[in-house]
Amino acid sequence: MVILGPAYSDIDYNQSSGIYDLEKDGKKGLADASGRILIPAEYDELLKNNSWNNNIFPVLVKKGTWYYYLDRNGNPLPYKAAEINAY
Repeated sequence: MVILGPAYSDIDYNQSSGIYDLEKDGKKGLADASGRILIPAEYDELLKNNSWNNNIFPVLVKKGTWYYYLDRNGNPLPYKAAEINAY
């Protein structure tokens, strides 16, 4: 059974969160254990929340010159900054 096709250059599974880290053409994204794309592989950086209960969302992403947070559905939260710790 194929969960994610060969389109990605790197796929890493985190068993505790049940999330796949994806990389394609140097861009990062996430998929759930069923292979459903949560965050498309279109971000220069992707930093997961490391909470105690394995809830990795919201994730901090960088696209172009902007950093912002995405929820589990890939929707941006209403904050963005040009620097990673500028919030």
